[in-house]
Amino acid sequence: MTVAFRRAMPSTGALAASALLLGVVASLLGPLPAQASTGSIGLPEVPNSVAVTDTGVKLVSMKDRKTVALVDSTGQFEVQMMCSPSAVAVAPAGDRGWAVCQDDPHLRGINLVTGETVVADVGTEGALSLAYIPGSKKVVVGDNAGHVTVVSVTSDNDYQVLQRIPLGGPVSMIAMAPDGRTGYSWTAPGTVMRFDVDSGSAEELAGFDLPRANLFSLSVSPSGRTLYAGACDLCIGTPLSTGAATSTGAAAESPIPAVLFALDARSGRTLQRTVLRPDGQDFSQIFVAASHRALYVGTGVGVPVGMNPTGVFQVALDGYGRMGAVSTLLDAPAFVGAIALSVDGRSFVAGTTGPELYSVDVPNAPYRPAMAITAKVTGTSVALSGKSHGISAGAKVSVFIKDLTKKKPAWVEQKKKATVGADGRFAWKGAMPSSHVEVYAKAGTTKSATVTVGAHGPA
Repeated sequence: MTVAFRRAMPSTGALAASALLLGVVASLLGPLPAQASTGSIGLPEVPNSVAVTDTGVKLVSMKDRKTVALVDSTGQFEVQMMCSPSAVAVAPAGDRGWAVCQDDPHLRGINLVTGETVVADVGTEGALSLAYIPGSKKVVVGDNAGHVTVVSVTSDNDYQVLQRIPLGGPVSMIAMAPDGRTGYSWTAPGTVMRFDVDSGSAEELAGFDLPRANLFSLSVSPSGRTLYAGACDLCIGTPLSTGAATSTGAAAESPIPAVLFALDARSGRTLQRTVLRPDGQDFSQIFVAASHRALYVGTGVGVPVGMNPTGVFQVALDGYGRMGAVSTLLDAPAFVGAIALSVDGRSFVAGTTGPELYSVDVPNAPYRPAMAITAKVTGTSVALSGKSHGISAGAKVSVFIKDLTKKKPAWVEQKKKATVGADGRFAWKGAMPSSHVEVYAKAGTTKSATVTVGAHGPA
């Protein structure tokens, strides 16, 4: 599809105003430390969207000012959008950024080196969300009309619409998987959609089992196997009060918890539920961003973490993506309007109601590959169920069995192999050489612990 676009440079007056603004900001804030682990700067208003590059450059959208601010180690300056931006995205290298406005059908490209902007009509209807795919250099736009529009952005001259994918409901959030082609969005109560930016296909996650949850955000794990959601649980169809009288005679409020969900990215089935606050009626937003070892969370109201309520915190993730302990991320309490995590998972930013922009350097070392098995004996056969992390889908798993009834038992590799699935799981079934054996599984250089079967082992 051919797209009409135009280039825009600030007029002389606008340049003067921008120069004046930059001078004022620099005099008030001074230069930012380039490698600070934690820092904050003041903003003119609470941002409604943020993005951050692998080099720590931030892009911040401000709806009322109708601008996008570029923030780096030397200060910040604003780029006039002439519309109210609803979402921003940025390339990891920090050379280009993009913005969309809900009341405008255009995609706005920003050259972060020259300051030149490109305005391309890509036909969106009330743009709500935006994501950039680094590998294929595509931008994905979700709109209020229920479409995902995939746009090629290989250069400042390329704004070709590649796909327009109907999802059946407003696309207020887009979570892209690490494979660069699979995306997810919650489009209506009880409905999470998965779409493919290459083929243009879309399907509902049939196993999604949260019909009364209002999802505020989604994020995909680096493995692509887990989908995390920030949500208000049980808030769809629940009355504001139970009608039961309290000791003061007032109606008791129904418990509507603010929660984090871990979902199976293939089926949508709930894997885990972590309650942030038992009563989440005043929650209007819960943002999530997943890395290898932590799920970063931003909320619009305080969550009790440690000694003080805060809106910026982290949830530990183990190698299988399971949520664990909740801990603070910032020393100061802050309540959030937007968060973002860089593509390399090492730079986290939060736009708060201060209004301020917090920047935190975070670790993102992946876990070492691991696998675990359980065994069950049925008659003369043994069945293995295994799970793994850090091992690619499709990898072959070898099974080794040692017959403990022999005088000199030795490990014997079985001819039959297992295959690691997209969810990291695998299964194997074979004959028991005797009533008492040991077994382990191995994929490449990664092996499971040894399991004893029969005699005193699993039966």
